[in-house]
Amino acid sequence: MTTRAGALLILLFFSLTGRAQMLSTVAGTDYRGYNGDNILATEAGLNIPHAVAVDTLGNLYIADTENHRVRKVNAAGIITTVAGNGTDGYSGDGGPATQAAVGKPVSVAVDRQGNLFVADSRNHCVRKVTPAGTITTAAGTGTAGFSGDNGAASQATLNTPIALAVDRRDNLYIADNANSRIRKVTPDGLITTVAGNGTAGLSGDNGPATQAAISGLTGMVLDDKENLFFINENRIRKIDTTGTITSYTVPELNYLNSPYGIAADRLGNFIVISTRGYIYKVDPAGNVILLGGNDYYGFSGDGASIDISAFRDPLGIALDNRGNIFIADSYNYRIRRMTPVAVSPSAIVNPVCPDQPISLTATTAWGFVPTSYTWRSETYNETTKVSQPGTWTATGATPTFVAPSINDPTLFTLIATGTDGQRSATSYVVFRVSAQLSLTLALNPASSAPGSTTVTQNTPFVSVTVSGCTGGTINWTGSDGSTGTTRDIAVPTSAIGTLVYSATCTQGSCGTATSTAMVHVAPPVAKAALDGYIYGGDCESFRGWAWDYNRVNTALSVEILDGPNVIATLSAGDFRQDLLDNGKGNGYHAFRYTLPDGLKDGFRHILSARVAGSSFILKGSPRAVICQPNPTSGTNQPPTAPTLAPMTARVSQRFSAILPAFTDPEGESLTYALHGLPQTLEFNAPNRTITGSAYQVGTFLLTYSATDPNGANNSVSFALTVYPESTTSVTGNFEGYLDRVECSMLRGWVWNRDQPNTPLTVELLTEKSSGALLEWRSTVANAYRHDLEEAGKGNGAHAFSLPINGLPTDELRVRVLGSNYLLKRSPHFADLSCSYERRSADQPAGLQVRLLGNPVNDQVQVEIRGAEGQPIQLQLTDSQGRLVSQRQIERAGRVEQQTLPVGKAAPGLLFLRTTSGLNQLTLKVLRQ
Repeated sequence: MTTRAGALLILLFFSLTGRAQMLSTVAGTDYRGYNGDNILATEAGLNIPHAVAVDTLGNLYIADTENHRVRKVNAAGIITTVAGNGTDGYSGDGGPATQAAVGKPVSVAVDRQGNLFVADSRNHCVRKVTPAGTITTAAGTGTAGFSGDNGAASQATLNTPIALAVDRRDNLYIADNANSRIRKVTPDGLITTVAGNGTAGLSGDNGPATQAAISGLTGMVLDDKENLFFINENRIRKIDTTGTITSYTVPELNYLNSPYGIAADRLGNFIVISTRGYIYKVDPAGNVILLGGNDYYGFSGDGASIDISAFRDPLGIALDNRGNIFIADSYNYRIRRMTPVAVSPSAIVNPVCPDQPISLTATTAWGFVPTSYTWRSETYNETTKVSQPGTWTATGATPTFVAPSINDPTLFTLIATGTDGQRSATSYVVFRVSAQLSLTLALNPASSAPGSTTVTQNTPFVSVTVSGCTGGTINWTGSDGSTGTTRDIAVPTSAIGTLVYSATCTQGSCGTATSTAMVHVAPPVAKAALDGYIYGGDCESFRGWAWDYNRVNTALSVEILDGPNVIATLSAGDFRQDLLDNGKGNGYHAFRYTLPDGLKDGFRHILSARVAGSSFILKGSPRAVICQPNPTSGTNQPPTAPTLAPMTARVSQRFSAILPAFTDPEGESLTYALHGLPQTLEFNAPNRTITGSAYQVGTFLLTYSATDPNGANNSVSFALTVYPESTTSVTGNFEGYLDRVECSMLRGWVWNRDQPNTPLTVELLTEKSSGALLEWRSTVANAYRHDLEEAGKGNGAHAFSLPINGLPTDELRVRVLGSNYLLKRSPHFADLSCSYERRSADQPAGLQVRLLGNPVNDQVQVEIRGAEGQPIQLQLTDSQGRLVSQRQIERAGRVEQQTLPVGKAAPGLLFLRTTSGLNQLTLKVLRQ
């Protein structure tokens, strides 16, 4: 299965009236609760059902989450309880399942033998109910954690299992959500990990699934070929039978939001539900078909029209062998069923050209025949009624229409109506009609002269943007020999002269359009012996200095640029003592440009500074910022940005880095974001970590931002340089040491005496039999250690940890990335016994977290040891994974005591997750 970028979007609605209901309720009413068993399922009370499953006999199983039960609906529509006594707890193993305590089941699955598996998420285990009704624990011990691979599943620890699936050989798959892994339990009870390395994220495609980063696991299914598919951050990811993971990206799902559950039919289609209330089908070509749901959050559509169907947080989905779709409509407290459509028009190949004939075939079933066609225009999130062209009327099963002439590309919906003489059915097909071609080249900076602009030599970020080619293919050429197919063209300005760009747009059979533009690069007005540097840029100000060797005491004028556009000119005449001390005239050569409100618009602005009248761009440019409008009330202050040094990575090599925390003046928790990363690297905002492998060589300008709960924000930028595979061009006065090597982790420190406070990137290597060095992974050495600071190693933030799981253990080396410098004690043998020796001041072995009182009322008090000098993140979540509160600690003490508010969290079980570097612990907290 391959990803198809820009996949054809087909939204398929359908409806029936009268006796033929396409959407119906099969269990539950508007009553939230439990009113007994052995009654019609449509008269039974459910309480936020999370999941459904269907066995080979057509019995329907329901995870009746807030009733702490699993219910069964038989072919006659009668509901019974098959597991759980209604008590939120963990008990009853070895006895009748209906007398056992089950804590908020969130997923169910049935194997071919009729065994029922239940995700007992609150108790961190999976329960098994035999056909005879006996309950046992199939996986997990009841305690949160990660352990037990290659052993008995009942002795292994899980952490918040949230989804289940069973293959044709009765292997059980468990989405071990808080462990960021998928586990497999064989019929004889052996557990292993089949996906996930324990790191939350989205990376590792085209490699072993066990080395990939996965997270947000909400839905999981196996197809007929035993490939495993699951939802991972708006993607459908696949693990094939060889254990290789890939991503099946569906762009429309990213737009349509919040995919949660997934099922598969025998034709290779996926049925995906969104918590926003939509039900989709994704076919093998990547086309997205909307089966039901709309922007109305509520309950509608039963026995009426599915194009007005509405759901409230649907969470679970399952298919039976007849193609019926069962949906756990959680906050409508119902299980609903969709049946196949009676009238279905064929897809139309996109794009359709203006004035072009359009033909389709309407397929029918159950004695229906097509009778008429109407139409409307569509957007992704709303429907707009427009007048109907006279050419868009037809009858019969194979109609032909003529597309209208339009100025903008538009999605149109053709509505096919059919009847069997008594009942009516409708179905929609959506396609895009292209606009009349009108290609333009927009210049940045803009100019009053059409088609041309003039810039000073070395002006940064000059560009040409091709527009008017929606849905077409772009090809452009430049007079300097450059070519490309991208929408944006970067214009070099280092050489004086004129550059001419010509672009064409080919839109299938719709024709070709051409346009040209010119950029004149002019010499600077004045030349001088200039020097200058940008030393700071955030949402408060843009700061630097500029100086002329020939006019040592003259304050220069500086132009501030946003991209290539000059937005301000000011004098660099502020005094700085360090400039005076370093021989920069009288020291009055600094400037500070306060960011205006116009730049605080939530968009990325790339700021540079240039000496006015020259082409000299100050060193340290550019700096990129993303700033939100300042809060309009109160005295809330924005977070204070940390100092960030440039980072380096190597192409195709595993990379990790922990970014330092911002400081909030009010001490509130912060939300982080990072923009500008290469696509194959991922940023985990709660942990402030960058992970993944970069596959594009170059320097990337990244913008790191933080926002407090009141909306005040700040940002800072830094450069990430990705080196080719064999670069060794980095030099420095390095010193470093491997002071701990064990079976799972390698630790040490390294610094550059010439730049004592700048962190370095180190890479892990082993030696091939040929003597060549094999590069494995890299990380930024920026963890703080008190002993390093005391020993005069700059600010002490120069330590690192590198995982070595699964690597050859004969000889391990660590060197500064891009250099030939090997840290002392390289090479070294890993100690497979996991013993270690300590050198210098190392951290105590193991993160230790203790609750100071449990149960709790309105706050959680916690004591942390074993993370001295390290950053710590605390996250308190409820049983559904929703964030209650969090706390960032930039540098922990030897014994760290913290208090987190419980806020408005409901009484019940909470989870406190403590993360420090690669160590993580989760504790249960009971709120009274």
